[in-house]
Amino acid sequence: MNNPQALTGKTLLLVTMILLAGLAARSYKAGQIEKIPHDDVISYMVATAHLDDYHQTISDLQAEPRWLENRVWRDYLRPGPEPMAASLAETIHNLQQHDIHPPVYFLWLNLVLRALPDTGPWSGWLSNAVFYVLNGILLFQLGRRLLPSQEAAGIGLLIWAVAAPSIQTSIIARHYELMASIGLLSVLVLARTSSRQNLDPLSIVLFGALTLIGFLTNYQYLYLGAALSCTILLLHYRQPGRVFACGIAIGGGVLLGLWLYPALLLQSQEVRAWSAELNPADILFRLRNTLEEPLKFCLFATLTVLYLVTFARRQGKLALGSVPTLLYCLVGLNFAFIAVAYLGFIAPKHAMGGRYLATLWPLLALLLGQLIHPLWQQPAYRYAAIVLICLPGVLLLNKPEKNPGPPAAITEHRFIIADFNERGIWPAIAHRLPAEQLTLVAPQPSLLQHQGWQTRLSTMQAMTGTWVSSAKLGDNSTPKQQSLRQTLDATFQTAPIKHRDRGLAYFQLNPSTEQAQ
Repeated sequence: MNNPQALTGKTLLLVTMILLAGLAARSYKAGQIEKIPHDDVISYMVATAHLDDYHQTISDLQAEPRWLENRVWRDYLRPGPEPMAASLAETIHNLQQHDIHPPVYFLWLNLVLRALPDTGPWSGWLSNAVFYVLNGILLFQLGRRLLPSQEAAGIGLLIWAVAAPSIQTSIIARHYELMASIGLLSVLVLARTSSRQNLDPLSIVLFGALTLIGFLTNYQYLYLGAALSCTILLLHYRQPGRVFACGIAIGGGVLLGLWLYPALLLQSQEVRAWSAELNPADILFRLRNTLEEPLKFCLFATLTVLYLVTFARRQGKLALGSVPTLLYCLVGLNFAFIAVAYLGFIAPKHAMGGRYLATLWPLLALLLGQLIHPLWQQPAYRYAAIVLICLPGVLLLNKPEKNPGPPAAITEHRFIIADFNERGIWPAIAHRLPAEQLTLVAPQPSLLQHQGWQTRLSTMQAMTGTWVSSAKLGDNSTPKQQSLRQTLDATFQTAPIKHRDRGLAYFQLNPSTEQAQ
């Protein structure tokens, strides 16, 4: 463990430039988002304490479809007028009733959304920007403590700040950036206690507090908590008192979290239910994801190492940096626990994307930074390495978003019919439409069974409207979609709108020729 060297003005300038580059990349990528992503929609409705209201509304409309102004749907993404304390309490209630996540991040998001003039695709990034900056500072400080050189810590910071998975994690309205902050603080506490000869009571208290907050932020913090516990055991097994105290602190934080938020137990059962899909295809899918995600993060940094090693060998200067045992243990054990939970069908099928490894990326970046550092001295190698490290982030910034907004033309239409009501899909469309636009939102079976909504529709036959449809969501199907189209064809001329939107089909409802005559 090192005593950090004094920061020079040059080092501070480089760290600031790296953080600003990361800020610029994230802001640019967030600006490309046209439609609020699926999970972000749910986050906003939870944070604004409207998820329960949304479920009640779609339940009522499914029983009896009726027309509503679009402002009803748009308001579900905005904080209400109730006092902050009541809103925060309702946010926790919404989570307990309709979601599987712990509350800490959503309480923070509630405060952020109250400070913003409107909720939009960029709101997630604004909620995470402070944690991105904090993570960059913590990562560099951790590198100064663990690595022999501040320059190696700076390389690790660069790798993390411009990595594609890190950028994507920052711009979504989810808890992973906050979880990474808590994780880095926990590792700094571990570095602190490992550098002292005697048991440090403050570190023990901090372990317990950070475990509590981390557990109430996301279940996956437990993977890092387990890695921290095993690392303490491996490094301090000759000091059973220290190991026992740290174990009590971490275990106590988990138990206190369960006591403060008992819904965690019920929600964890729901997570397990999602994961019980034991079949060959799912096993192969999980194996591929487990190998693919870390490799994507490491790819260009690894290419940098290979590039530098090749040229260093030619000049007889091969010397990769030695990585501290603590860092090796944390990286290996953290990933091992994540992989075991995923491959053991404990974690859900989707839980192995870049965001789910948010606590691993900063530590892995420091490890790669230390490996690269000894070969960083020659300017030609250094510039080539910077290009290779930054390349995936640059490619991401130039990659088109796969989540386009609805067709611009439909904002001019007088009404819209949506034959689905999924909570992560319809509100994202409604957010892009005028508040005064009339909407009819209900699944196809409900629209076909209850025909009272057609009475008002018959008064709109001289207007232009939109029908947005899916044959795959809920109980919808292609035959039901065709039956609904026949109903609409009786009043309007139905024309497809060419638009790419993940399984949704848009149709323009034009006044029929007969009605025009």
